[in-house]
Parts: sequence; structure tokens; C-alpha cells
Amino acid sequence: MSKAVRFLLGSLVAAILVVVALVSLVDDRTQINGAALADASCHASLSERARGLYLPLYVGGHVWRVKETRLRREWMVDKLSVLQIATVAYGEVTPECRKSILGLLDAYLANGADINMVSDARRGWTVLQGAVVMADPGLTCALLLRGASPEAKFSRPGAPIDGLTVVQFARRGIEIQPGDRNRRRVIDAIEQHRASGRCGE
Repeated sequence: MSKAVRFLLGSLVAAILVVVALVSLVDDRTQINGAALADASCHASLSERARGLYLPLYVGGHVWRVKETRLRREWMVDKLSVLQIATVAYGEVTPECRKSILGLLDAYLANGADINMVSDARRGWTVLQGAVVMADPGLTCALLLRGASPEAKFSRPGAPIDGLTVVQFARRGIEIQPGDRNRRRVIDAIEQHRASGRCGE
């Protein structure tokens, strides 16, 4: 083997080791965000600015996706559950990307995560409550079909939303903004699921 070939191989190995080291040093929350968007359709559907921000995550995301789908882990990361983080950018991306994100979500559930756990420790919300707050009917349906309970009540002592269910919260939003179609669609999705077990059809 010539010196040039040995040098190239050595450089390649060194570069791989550097990438592996960098990937391993990234914090858990960033890794989960990267894993959620580790799909060409996800990266392409982001805004130009977001693509620039997420490019480093996209590079490492495929490695993290393999790791995330295999591990049983603590479900809270920096006071957010992996369920909440896995839905990052859900309403802003393409259907293909949403399917990819839900694949990661399903992996967490298969590994033992509880979809009805408090997913945001700072606010005391479940991931379904977060979806309803964002007025995202598609994510609301996806979570309902995976067993999320619409009966969980918001716990914010002293706040107007304290004790409200997700439907009551959405209705309160419509009272404030009567033309809010997304909140109406959220309510319709929950009521359809209650009545038939189906959603979004």
C-alpha cells in the first residue's frame, strides 16, 4: 500500500472519529430534534432559515434516529418529554415528513413511553394538550389514534385555563376568536374520535 493511500485512509478514519465524537457530545434534546427531522422530506420542507439551522442536526440525525428507535430511556429531557420534542415542527412540514416524525413517536411508545404523561414539566401539559394549544388538528388526530386522552385537565392554579379539558380550552379560544377554524377542527376531531374511534376522516 502506497504512502498516499495510507495517508488518505488515515485521514478518512480521523474524520470519521471526529464526526462520531461530535455526534456523541450533542445533548439529548438536540439529538431527539435531529432524529425527528432525519428525513430528506423533512429537511426540504423547512424554511430556508430553518434548513440552515437544522443542517448540522440533519447530518447527525440518521445516527440519532437509529439510536432513539432502539433505546428504552428516561422520557423527560430538559423538562420536556421525548413525545413533545418528537413533534417538533409537525404542523409546518410535509405529509411525508409527518409520517417520519410519527414513526419516531411510535418507536417511543413501543419502547414503553406513556402518551398521557406530562410532556412539558414547565407547564404541566400532556402532548395532546400541547397540540390543542397549538390548534393543530392533524397532530391532535394522530395523538388520539395513539391513545392520548382528551379528558386530561389543564393544571394552572390561578390561571383561566385551570381545570379545563382540551375541548373546553378550544371552545374558550373560539369564544375569543370566533373565526378560528383550526380550533373548530380540533374540537370536531376530538368529538369524532369520542363517537366512533376514528379521526380526520
